[in-house]
Amino acid sequence: MVYSKNNELNSALDNNLVRQYRPRILFSAINGGSGKTFITSGVIAALSARGLKVQTFKKGPDYIDSKWHALASGRKCYNLDLYLFKDHVISSLFEKSADADLSIIEGNHGLYDSIDSEGLGSTAFLARHTQTPVILIVNCHKMSRSVAAMINGFVNFEKDTKIAGVILNQVSGKRHEDKILEAIEINCSVEVLGVVYKTNSVNLEQRHMGIITTEDKPEVKDVMKKLQNIAEESIQIDKLIEIANQTQPLIYHRQNKIMESVNVIVRKEKSITIAVARDAAFNFYYPDNLEALENEGANLIYFSPISDATIPKADGIYIGGGYPEIYALELSRNLNMKKSIFNLCENNLPIFAECGGMMYMSEKIIWNDIEHEMVGTIKGNSVMHKKPQGKGYVELIRENNAIDKPTLWEIPDGTISRAHEFHYSVLENLAENTDLIFTMKRGAGIINHHDGIIYKNLLATYTHFHSLASPWWAPAFVNACQKNKDNR
Repeated sequence: MVYSKNNELNSALDNNLVRQYRPRILFSAINGGSGKTFITSGVIAALSARGLKVQTFKKGPDYIDSKWHALASGRKCYNLDLYLFKDHVISSLFEKSADADLSIIEGNHGLYDSIDSEGLGSTAFLARHTQTPVILIVNCHKMSRSVAAMINGFVNFEKDTKIAGVILNQVSGKRHEDKILEAIEINCSVEVLGVVYKTNSVNLEQRHMGIITTEDKPEVKDVMKKLQNIAEESIQIDKLIEIANQTQPLIYHRQNKIMESVNVIVRKEKSITIAVARDAAFNFYYPDNLEALENEGANLIYFSPISDATIPKADGIYIGGGYPEIYALELSRNLNMKKSIFNLCENNLPIFAECGGMMYMSEKIIWNDIEHEMVGTIKGNSVMHKKPQGKGYVELIRENNAIDKPTLWEIPDGTISRAHEFHYSVLENLAENTDLIFTMKRGAGIINHHDGIIYKNLLATYTHFHSLASPWWAPAFVNACQKNKDNR
């Protein structure tokens, strides 16, 4: 089979418009929990095993599914988010897939689910926005002929959404399969591209924030091999390649400054070093964020708050989200690490602590009435609850008049950011003199619809920022590190 070369420029439409081939398909489903990540990861692994360069993308704010895609492809998985950075979606898809043979996008929730009634934030809208054909995954558990009715409903709901094929999941056996296929053949115009039996399921365990992360699955490579084998045996991989290669070229505007800024990146000379916490407890990082720090002139080095004794020499620290509550015992026992971070913060080292990182910087993590001592810089306790205490998109504004204490974090007054939050914990018994610099126009934040604890040069938030939606973030972080380095 001959594959399209994605990096070949097709033609210039005029001086400002260019179109270029980027073979791509998008996997979606009837509803969440239908097996999207299970099937998508297997297909990615199967394509990669054939020697293809597969660039993966995940719709919406997500860290966990992206890890499985990155493992399957051997490449970073990037996010495409219509709410956070709609103007960057095409440019990001265009740039990140430049050297790939094809791209795989995984949607979120059901195909037409959206935060608004018009569906402007749906996976279907993303498919139309990027002109990407959809492969619809249908969980057939306890259904037969009704599967055909559901498929027709999805095909006809928004007819400009191109559903190029369906994959049937959770099929109980040959008899069940025959009934469903007959109903689809009689009543539907869409092609069935795969049938995955229940017996082929691989258990990707669930916990309170989604499926288990790759860091927490010791046999992760074996699991991925099983997913690959299931995809190769149950799904028409060659047909998926054919559909991807028939996709319309992406069209972009040369004159669009957003496009130019993304595709022609001027990387600053490396001048400062940021130590990034990365282990089983802290591993929620967007590749775009890390790359944005590097583009601003930061050299990134990595350390483990669980197992390392001290912080490597650096001009700043980035502690992202993750599962510190699950590893609270191990984190609490690493006294040298906690003391090292505490002292560095007291000595004005710039630190960005995001969600799980903020929990680590508090005095204690409390879960099921079990208390574990953390770093202790933030005077308050991170108390876990059974239900989410903040979940979804947020919008927040920077208010400089919120504090009158000096800090190296320079964020322009009135800066509005779209971002997201997802946390089961609440900061309780927070000290009354705690300074918070963000007001939440939408979202929960830390307390009373405020977020962003500032203490010396520590900025700690429940909010997860994405560099494409919050272009101030990487420059502000790197500049704080540079100023502190210069002061020393």
